[in-house]
Amino acid sequence: MLLKLFRSSRTLVIFVLPLIIIALWLPDFRDHFVQLFPFDLYAGPLYELVGSFSTRNILFSKITALLLYFLIAILLVRLNIKYFFIQSRTQLPAVIYLLIISGIIIIQRFNPVILSSLLLIIATDRIFESFKFDGLAYHYFDAALLISLSSLIYINSFYFIAFLWVGLVLLRQFRWREWSFTIIGLILPYLFLYGYYLATGKDIHEMLFKTIREYFSDGFAITYRVFQVKLFGYILLAYILLASVFMMQLFDTKKTHSRKYFLFFLWMFIISTLMFILIPSYGVEYLIIAAIPVSYLLSHYFAFSRLNWINRIIFTVFLLIPFIVVYFDDFSVWFK
Repeated sequence: MLLKLFRSSRTLVIFVLPLIIIALWLPDFRDHFVQLFPFDLYAGPLYELVGSFSTRNILFSKITALLLYFLIAILLVRLNIKYFFIQSRTQLPAVIYLLIISGIIIIQRFNPVILSSLLLIIATDRIFESFKFDGLAYHYFDAALLISLSSLIYINSFYFIAFLWVGLVLLRQFRWREWSFTIIGLILPYLFLYGYYLATGKDIHEMLFKTIREYFSDGFAITYRVFQVKLFGYILLAYILLASVFMMQLFDTKKTHSRKYFLFFLWMFIISTLMFILIPSYGVEYLIIAAIPVSYLLSHYFAFSRLNWINRIIFTVFLLIPFIVVYFDDFSVWFK
C-alpha cells in the first residue's frame, strides 16, 4: 500500500509527505540542545551574515531548515522530471531525501550545508544541460560560480569543483576552454571578496585564510545520540548496497543520458564519502550532500522493483526507521 502510493505521481503524496516529515521533526522542536559543528565555529564569509541566528533562535532555525529541506526535495523531483533519468515521474526522490535527513536529529536546524546543497543542485542542473550542447558550454562557468559561492557559505564545498570535472569527462568532449571556465568561475567570487577586504581595510589573512586553516584542522565529534546516528547509517548503507546491485542489473538497458547522469551521481557519492573519511571537519552533515545521489539510487530501486510483499516490507521498514531513531532516543539500552 505505502510503496504503491509513494512510487506513483499522485497528488496525494504531496499531502501525506509533509505530515510524515513534520511528525519526525516534532520531538526535536521541544529540544533546545544545539550540536556545534566546525562550520559554527569557523563560518564561511557569507554564512556569517545570516548564520548567527541558527544557535540563538533555535525554533526559528528549525522551521527555516525544514522549509529549505522541502525546497531541496522539490528541486530533486524537478531535476528528474526535466532530464528523466529515472524514467518515471515519481515523487520518490523527495520522499527518500526527506526521510534520510529527518532521521538525523542533530542536522534538524539551519546550517550552511543546506544552502550549499541548494546551490549544488542548481549547478548540477547546469551541468546536465550541457549534455549534447553544440559549441562551447558556458554552463560550466555558471556551475563553477555557484560552487565557489557555495564554498563562501560552507567552506568544505570548495571540493565540489570535482563534480564539475566529472561532468566534463562524462558529458562533454574535451575542450580546454570549458575546463578553464571552471577555474575562472571558481576564483572570481574570491577576487571580489579580496577586493572587498582591501576596500574596507580588513585583513584577508585574518578574516579568511586563518579561518580556512583552522576549519580544516578542527576535528568533529558527535556528542549527541551516537547510537542513533550509527544505527541509521548502517541501515542506510544496507539499502544503498541493495539498490546498487539492482542498478547494476539494469544499467546496460538504460538510455545513454540516464547512464551518464547516474554515473555522475555515483561520483558525487564517492567524492562526498572520501571527503567524509579524509577531512576532519567534515562530519555528519555529510548526509545532507550524500543524500542527493542516494535518494535517486533508492528511488530507482523502489520505482522499478517488483511490487511484491518483500519490497513492500523493505520500503515500510525504510519509512519506519527514522521514526524509531527519533522517537525512541533511549532505545540503545535494548542492545546492552
